[in-house]
Order: sequence, then structure tokens, then C-alpha cells
Amino acid sequence: MTALAAFVGSVVVATSALATPPAGSHGLAARGLEPVLLSGPSTGATIRIWSRFDGLQRKLAWSRFENGRWSDPRALTSGPGDDLAPAAGISSTGSMLYWADEHGRVIYAPFDPESGRLFAVPRPLPITPLRPHGSATEGGTDAPVILGNCEKSSNQPCVGQGHGTPVPRISPPAGPGLEGGTDIPIVLTTGSTSITTVTVASAPTCGTQVVSIASGGMVAVVAIDGSARATLLGRFVLDPEVDPSEATTAAGTYFHQRTCN
Repeated sequence: MTALAAFVGSVVVATSALATPPAGSHGLAARGLEPVLLSGPSTGATIRIWSRFDGLQRKLAWSRFENGRWSDPRALTSGPGDDLAPAAGISSTGSMLYWADEHGRVIYAPFDPESGRLFAVPRPLPITPLRPHGSATEGGTDAPVILGNCEKSSNQPCVGQGHGTPVPRISPPAGPGLEGGTDIPIVLTTGSTSITTVTVASAPTCGTQVVSIASGGMVAVVAIDGSARATLLGRFVLDPEVDPSEATTAAGTYFHQRTCN
């Protein structure tokens, strides 16, 4: 069995169920160590990226399933500190890899999913620290915008019952919200540590990826274009009753539909 996906409307949520994990990847069920599965954009091969202990620290590793077996792990990242919670996006302008460091910062770099190689030096996502008090909110207002359950939120992205899909109520996209009028869904990948949750929303028909980061009771939503430039789309206070991964899924799906339609 290879990658599994759950369809929710026009959204595909990738999961990490595998019959036989790559060598060295056992015991990665703790938070921050979950793998991400991708389909190679050129070959459709199943790609696995995870946080792997190299004897000194945790670094991201890559493996590809072909000819009935996983390839030997290849190191994607290096340097001091732990690299955790990988997530990735594949768009019409290229692929990006995202992860959290041991301090909760989100790092990103363009990469080739097919070969497991980074194309540039990784750098932190340029957003200010997420703090519930005194932070900017969407639209430049002083009142905080709450990202919570749909029954509590009438004018913002909100979290549905148990799966995180949003009800878009601001400038909803025409039609069913499919990319470019096709039946290709948005693909979501999520990585989490104890202090940071990162969800990436992408589609092969759109050149922009949307990254949602939950930390410290806040959710920030950032658009990444084909040149790896980051633009802040919104910042929300997270309802304490809502799971951070459901909130980042809802926000990422909502803003990706708004950005790419």
C-alpha cells in the first residue's frame, strides 16, 4: 500500500500510511517526526520525506518507492540543530519544502521531489513571531479575528465538523472551487511539533502555494510565489477549542482558493 488520501470536496489530504516504511524510519510516530508523502510531479512515484536521526541530531531525509522497494535514505538538510515536521507543496512553478526547526521557526527551500535535492540554501519564513497580544490582524484592524468553529465565525475562514475544511464566506470563488476550472484538487500536507503546526496548500495548476502556521495561539497565512517570495495574507487568533492542524487546514484551503481562482 502506498500513499493514502482523503477527499473532502475539492481537497486532498495526504496521509502517511505505508505497508513497509523506508530503512531507518521506524518509530517516527511522535509529534514532529511524522513523514510526509508526495507523488512525484513527473513520474508519479511515491516520495517520502521524514525527520531522521543521523546519530547526532534529526535531519530531513528523502526516499523514493520504486521497483517494489524504498530507495536508501538521502539527506536533504544538514547543519546544527534538529529539523522537524516536514511539509511540502508542488505547484505549476515548482516545488517547495517546509519544516520547523527546534525553536519553532519555519524554514523553507525550493527542491526537486523526484531526486531529493534542495535547489537553494534554506531560509526562515519571513514572518514576525506569532503572539496573541499586540500583533497585527488581517485588514489592518485593531480587533482580533478569531479562527474558530464555523458556527462561531460568519465572516472568516472557519473549521468544519472534524475535518478542518472551511466555509468560505468572503468573496467565495465561483463554482466548486476547483483550480483553473479543472478537477485537480488542492493538495494539503501538514507537519507538527509541540509548538508549531505547518500546513501547505498547493495545486499543480496554480503557481502560488499557501502556507498556514499555527503557534502561540495564533495562525499566520503566507503566500509563496514561484520565486519563493513570501506575502502575508492574514493573521488570526486561534480559538482554543479548535485543533491547530484543523485551523491551518481550513485557513490554507480557504486562502488557496481565493488566491488561485
